[in-house]
Order: sequence, then structure tokens, then C-alpha cells
Amino acid sequence: MPILSIIVFVCALLLNSQQSFALPIYNSATDHWYDVVSGNWTESETASQVLGGHLVTINDQDEQTWLLQNFGSTPRYWIGFNDIATEGTFVWSSGEPVTYTNWPAGEPSNSQGSEHYVAMNWGPNGAWNDFPNFSHESWNNYSGIAEYSGATPEPSTMLLFGIGGIAAGLIKRKKCRTKSLKA
Repeated sequence: MPILSIIVFVCALLLNSQQSFALPIYNSATDHWYDVVSGNWTESETASQVLGGHLVTINDQDEQTWLLQNFGSTPRYWIGFNDIATEGTFVWSSGEPVTYTNWPAGEPSNSQGSEHYVAMNWGPNGAWNDFPNFSHESWNNYSGIAEYSGATPEPSTMLLFGIGGIAAGLIKRKKCRTKSLKA
């Protein structure tokens, strides 16, 4: 029985780490869930689609402020804004209309002709900047913010993670009991 619990726990951790590494956060103003996903921009967008959404679409200053309050203003996060299809014409990966931007002076710049993907937290107030599609192995270890709707986020992953957490607690409890018996 303990081996099975360990296997379930490890599987839950592996499944969760490939898609996201934070618990989802719900925003009642948008009726959407938000979660951190890892990888370069395209990997983060793919992980967001696996969750049933896209990289975050920031529709207004209120949503930008909410993201800063819940995800912080220091780490840089990929957002769904990009000009992959047409240079200089930025669109949301979700297909939603562009109603808000947060570029600082001099951005977007398309430096060296390869900046087509947007990250937030380039400057004060979560300012945006365009970047190349950095690999997650590069020194620019960005993550993305996934946005998706639904009553419950990743039900099977949440269930496995919960089972894994219970298993970990039982294993720890057994170790503590074994140590006290030896003493």
C-alpha cells in the first residue's frame, strides 16, 4: 500500500509540473481562472491551451492591477499579446479584441527584428515589452500566465494532487511513528 501511495504522489507532481506550478487563482471580475505555466512563449501558450485557455488577455487597467496584486510585479510573465502574423500588428492569442495596452516609452521596439512575443513587468506598473521567443533554458527564465474559464480548474490534476498530498502526509506520519517506536 505505501508504494502505491508514493507512485500516486509522484505522478501527481509530474502531471502538475508539466502544465503549471501554482494553484489556480480565480478572478470574480472576469469569471476566469489564472495559473502560471512554464516555458518560452510558444510552450507557455501550448500549456495554456491544455488548460482550456490561452496566455492571459489583459483587457483593462483593472485586470492588469489584479494580475500585479496576485502574481507580483517582479517576475516577468509572458502574456498572450504578439505580432507573430504581421510585424507591428499586435493581437491576443485568445482572438479577443485589443482594448488596452501597457507599453512604456520606446516599446514595442522589435529589437534586432526578432521581438514578436510580449511579457509584462518590464517596468513600473507591470509595463510590457516585446521579446524574442526565449527558451526556458536561457538566462531569461520567464513563465506565462494562463487564463481560462470553467467551474473547476484541471479536475483530474487537482484530484491526483490531493491524493498525492494525503499520501505524503500518511508517509510522514508513518515515519514519525517509526522513529518514536525506535526511541
